[in-house]
Amino acid sequence: VRKKSDIRETDKELASSIVNYLMKYRKVIRMKELEQEYGFCARTIQKAVVSNVGVTPKQLNLQICLQNAIQTIAEMCCMTDGKRS
Repeated sequence: VRKKSDIRETDKELASSIVNYLMKYRKVIRMKELEQEYGFCARTIQKAVVSNVGVTPKQLNLQICLQNAIQTIAEMCCMTDGKRS
């Protein structure tokens, strides 16, 4: 029988790994892809991420994509601002 502390630690590791995966690719990633990558069902992945990050994997993925888009736009603006001089 697994202890609750072992389960929580496994959830933390899974959530951390998923966050790293989403940050690495910075694109829209479907739950099916996460299921295939990690070998867990969608519900297990969702529970692990929500309990450790506070948002669903979909919300997290969208936030990462939006941050990446904002950063890209900001970098483009900085490059064009420098060329005006």
